Amino acid sequence: MLPSREILRDPNHPEILVCATDRIAYGVYKAARELGLRIPEDISVTGFGGYETNELLIPTLTTIRFDVEDQAVICAETVLKMARGEPVSKKQLIGYDFIEGGSVCRR
Repeated sequence: MLPSREILRDPNHPEILVCATDRIAYGVYKAARELGLRIPEDISVTGFGGYETNELLIPTLTTIRFDVEDQAVICAETVLKMARGEPVSKKQLIGYDFIEGGSVCRR
């Protein structure tokens, strides 16, 4: 059984599930539909990724889209620095966009 289905079956399920990826959110959408729960009325759902396929969901998914090109550059620079034995910051910032869909209830 999917973990999201177990969470959603609990009568005291959370009001919102913040999913680590949009693909995990897709699983929550599926489980919610199978259990007769409505998004966002019964459960709000968010993700991270900002995939174009989110537009196919009803309601559309509220998510964060990261700047993939910035991520790739920072990743490559970090790997090269580590390979040369140079110090690397544990925190690195990248750009993002908030994409407001209809999957979060404004109570």
